[in-house]
Amino acid sequence: MEFELYTTVDITNTKARKGDDPVMYKQYQNFMTVLQTIGMRCNPTVSTDPLITESEYFEGEKVWRFVFGIDYEQGHSLSLLNSDFNLVPFISGLDETMVFEDAVFITNGDKQNILFIEKE
Repeated sequence: MEFELYTTVDITNTKARKGDDPVMYKQYQNFMTVLQTIGMRCNPTVSTDPLITESEYFEGEKVWRFVFGIDYEQGHSLSLLNSDFNLVPFISGLDETMVFEDAVFITNGDKQNILFIEKE
C-alpha cells in the first residue's frame, strides 16, 4: 500500500548532520519528523526522496511530494495520517514560499499545509 504526501513545508532529505550547514540540517530534521510521525504506527518504505513539484492542491506555492509505502494494509489510513500529523511541529523559514503563522502541520481547513492521498 502506498501513499502520496504533498506539503508546503520544506522536507528535503539532505542527510545533513549537526555541524553541517544549518539550513540543510533543519531541512533534514523536518524530513525525519515526517518519517517518525508515519513510523508511530508502522515502518514506512521509502523508495525516493521528497521532490519539489507542481501541485493543484497548493497552487502558487512551492510543494514537496513524497511517496511512501507501508508494510500492511491496516497499518495506516488517510484518517490516521491526518490525525497523527495534525499540529505536529516543524521548522519553518527554510526554502518554503508559504508563510506559516504557526510552525505546525495542519491537515485540513484554510491553513492546510499537508495533504495525503492513497495511491491505487
